[in-house]
Amino acid sequence: VLPPQSNFIRKATVCLLSFIPICAESEAVGMVIMMEIGVKYCGGCNPNYQRRSIITRAQSEFPHAHFSNYDAAVSYDLVVVICGCMEECFTFSCTNSAHDPVWVRSLQEYDRLHDALRAMETVTIPSD
Repeated sequence: VLPPQSNFIRKATVCLLSFIPICAESEAVGMVIMMEIGVKYCGGCNPNYQRRSIITRAQSEFPHAHFSNYDAAVSYDLVVVICGCMEECFTFSCTNSAHDPVWVRSLQEYDRLHDALRAMETVTIPSD
């Protein structure tokens, strides 16, 4: 489970497995919370794979997640940093995400993003 950042506004939601915080700006759609995901790419100086394929796969597996290019002025539920290689020559930090950024450096590391999104999947509490 991803640790929340302390300076972020939250609302309570019910996770499929446990309680987790999610950003207050998330939009309820039916029984699913739309997740706002910021995508930051490295400079692409030496990519070993099609970096966009990570996001394409995540979009197909998580249709309730809205992926957009990272903008420092926008609040996100999660930011994913897509690097093209294992060199880690790219540095990045952000304070506008409810959770710490998830770094993906290869196709084999897609599970990092998948697991983070799966942990964030939530449903709203039905009012009876």
